[in-house]
Amino acid sequence: MTQETPSLDLGSAETETQSARRPSIGFSIASLVLGIAGILLVWVLGLGLLLAVAAIVFGILGLKRSRGLAIAGIVTGGLSLAVGLLVLTVAMIAAAVQP
Repeated sequence: MTQETPSLDLGSAETETQSARRPSIGFSIASLVLGIAGILLVWVLGLGLLLAVAAIVFGILGLKRSRGLAIAGIVTGGLSLAVGLLVLTVAMIAAAVQP
């Protein structure tokens, strides 16, 4: 009777450790997507400003892992925040001036 020796699958173990070492860029991608969505939805005041703040926060969190995408997310979030605040200011002035 021959005994079968258990075979080790080293290929899957290597891929698991390689993916564990590779930095996740989820925060950076989320920051960029939220920043772009904030720019597109800046006219919906509450939603645009909320997305802008979330983009900046996720961008700051993503700086440790992926600088390029995180910086792009912070920039788009900041742009969305600036335009959103400008739109809010203009809307408030227009509402105050109307008789």
